Amino acid sequence: MAHLGQCEEARRGGNANVRTKRSLMRRSGIAVYQVAELLDWQPTAIFQVGVGQYCKEVDVFAEAWPEADLIGFEPNPEVLRRIKYPGLIVRKALGRYVGWAKLFCDPAHVDGASVYNDPANGKLQESDVEIDTLDHYYDGVKWHREGGRVMLWLDCEGSELDVLVGGEKFVEHVQVINVELTGKASRAGWPNPAVVNRWLLSRGFLLQFVHTQRMAAGQCDAVYVRPELFRPEYCSCPLQVEEWKKGRREEGM
Repeated sequence: MAHLGQCEEARRGGNANVRTKRSLMRRSGIAVYQVAELLDWQPTAIFQVGVGQYCKEVDVFAEAWPEADLIGFEPNPEVLRRIKYPGLIVRKALGRYVGWAKLFCDPAHVDGASVYNDPANGKLQESDVEIDTLDHYYDGVKWHREGGRVMLWLDCEGSELDVLVGGEKFVEHVQVINVELTGKASRAGWPNPAVVNRWLLSRGFLLQFVHTQRMAAGQCDAVYVRPELFRPEYCSCPLQVEEWKKGRREEGM
């Protein structure tokens, strides 16, 4: 699978911003694949919340793990008209409640649609979309295999914490979470990375690796794993390694 680590060549005739976006998304998928390889872990199911129109991350996953189930949640009607997804698409937003929500989309940045409004941006277009929670959507459904290995991918424009809170029971069956963290929120209501980090740590996850940093936006992706998967030698956060060591001392290990 060495070819997955190579940079994707820019497609001819395309817009430079579009090529950059596609390259970043593929790079993000490759980073998660590489972390999983170092941890000697392969998913049997990947749940992607916030698919986007290019699907480059999941293209990497479909190539790297062809046997894994791919399930994507995407509410944006503009995106749904364009994408070719290599798995099952659920045409819903996810959050903390069940019902309907307003989705706000800038036509110049279709992948940036959010259930959080930005009143200062007069270009936003509204649409009504169904919204659900992971716990409600999968209530009574045996969605995970016995001994299954589940990855949750969160890139949902400010709804990352909402999805986690609305999927607390679901998350109990997840071993790896990739979440986009944004320090410089572009819309009011987006969660601070520290809040998301505390939530995940309090549910037993450890921060394994940070990748795909976008400094101008104060943004990055972070990979959280269960303690049994955590490898300190591959951790990009010294503070997390110290906490891990402290926990092992307290357990007498």
